[in-house]
Amino acid sequence: MESIYYAVKVVALLWVLMVAFIVIFGANQSVEKDRSSRIFMAITLSTVLPILRYSVDAGWTAPGTFPWAFPAVSYIGFFVFSLGVLINWTGILTLNKQWSAVVVIKKDHKLIDSSIYLYIRHPIYAAILLEILGLGLALGNWIALLALLIPNAASLAYRIYVEEDALAKHFGDAYANYARKTKRLIPGIL
Repeated sequence: MESIYYAVKVVALLWVLMVAFIVIFGANQSVEKDRSSRIFMAITLSTVLPILRYSVDAGWTAPGTFPWAFPAVSYIGFFVFSLGVLINWTGILTLNKQWSAVVVIKKDHKLIDSSIYLYIRHPIYAAILLEILGLGLALGNWIALLALLIPNAASLAYRIYVEEDALAKHFGDAYANYARKTKRLIPGIL
């Protein structure tokens, strides 16, 4: 049992450091509303550390823990987290040089509608939600899961709004047509 908690703690800390670095130290040139969305994301992502400490340090005595599902739910959490990482990198590699930690329209920016972007408009944000969901499940605590998921989903929803506004202004009808054909986060559903 201790080894799973240790693994969750290490994975979560590495993930938080990576995401924080990307969000905080991303390029300075961005659309006007992007700065506030990055600050909102940084604040909500910072909730991971105290929730991680609460869940890991208190272990199975923490309120909200579901020991009846151990260790299966932790393994499922690691799988969901890994799936999120895979989708995240697929999205980043598909964007290639157009990817940025900030919402910015680059010179010669093209609308990408291939690979994973053929199915959803925001695979990187969907992946972040999967990563957070996976961490919450791996912790085996429904309070931690909700405390991680709700504020981060809210910050990503705002970030999606900012990004879609910038893309719609830049690409006009082409983006509107693309948006009609694809869902934001879950193919065919949302």
